[in-house]
Amino acid sequence: MQTVSLKHLYTTLIKESGEPFRSEGDLLLWMLLLLTHQIHLKEAVIEEFPGRLVMPAITQRYATEVLSACWPQQEGGPSAPSLYRRFQLDVGNPTRAMALRRAQLDKLVSRLNQNPYVDRVANP
Repeated sequence: MQTVSLKHLYTTLIKESGEPFRSEGDLLLWMLLLLTHQIHLKEAVIEEFPGRLVMPAITQRYATEVLSACWPQQEGGPSAPSLYRRFQLDVGNPTRAMALRRAQLDKLVSRLNQNPYVDRVANP
């Protein structure tokens, strides 16, 4: 794989991980995973971070931009700012939310681990 931007890599990994999003709840679960887990790559392909095998931690705002790109705007679809507000209201504290949604997160981790570019997904 050639080097790609960080945002493109995140969107590619999410889109290739399986099922399409059915609801904003699916997006919020992905957001929780992006904020609480590290994605280790098999090869260094991030343009902004040459030689780095671990995708860097991201902010909630950046995660909403990534996820908005995964679910293109549709009439009534979530924008990055509205997704950010929903995360704040529905999820709140990521550590507490992670404990409540462990089984769902494990399924997403399993799907990401099957991607040929991913070495492993870990919760630091």
